[in-house]
Amino acid sequence: MMLHVELHTFERGSAMHLLAVAACLSAAAGACLLGRRWRDRQSGAEQRLRRAWAIFTLATQFVVIVWWLLPANFSWRVSLPLHICDVTAVLAAAAMVTRRRWVWSVVYFWGIGLSLVAFITPVLTDGPAHLQFYFFWLTHLQIVGSAAYLVVVMGFRPTWRDWRVATALLAAYFALVVPVNVALGTYYGYVGPGASMADVLGPWPWRALVIFALQVAALTLLAAPWTMARR
Repeated sequence: MMLHVELHTFERGSAMHLLAVAACLSAAAGACLLGRRWRDRQSGAEQRLRRAWAIFTLATQFVVIVWWLLPANFSWRVSLPLHICDVTAVLAAAAMVTRRRWVWSVVYFWGIGLSLVAFITPVLTDGPAHLQFYFFWLTHLQIVGSAAYLVVVMGFRPTWRDWRVATALLAAYFALVVPVNVALGTYYGYVGPGASMADVLGPWPWRALVIFALQVAALTLLAAPWTMARR
């Protein structure tokens, strides 16, 4: 039986969705395995890998931001770099070249706890015939892949203090983005009055509180196993 792949449109649960997720997971796993192998050799190759990954991530973010800001593509609803994944991607690049604990904490908790949902329910309508398709999957691969790399290669083991840092910064993000959403009628971070897939969680503004509670719960689930493992 022939596998039909639609090139111009994208649908959740389609063959293209499964192929994209498989490709991203394979790339992340490959980077982690390569990083562990090079780290054990102590040749400096692993450090060069992280630097290259950081540069590639920042370059990708720059291209994506510029592309969305072009007059032909600009929309107040989606073009501003205010999505939580935009913030996490920049921090993911920083995490590859810094030992700052708070950066690692945010990348781990936001990257896996919040950005991973993009692989399950991607907000995407364009297929591989369009640049938006590659922008979406590449940026989310860089976020989740960086979070996985911190754990698998860099030995990051989150604590409840890290959870508090990530949660406090998440609250700060909400406090900054909600007024912007109200002023523009947008839904950056899915916490605005604009229509979005989060509408199923109830009317505005109550759904913003529901979303925040769900996200904090997701961060908590990511911290709890490490506490049990240490015990």
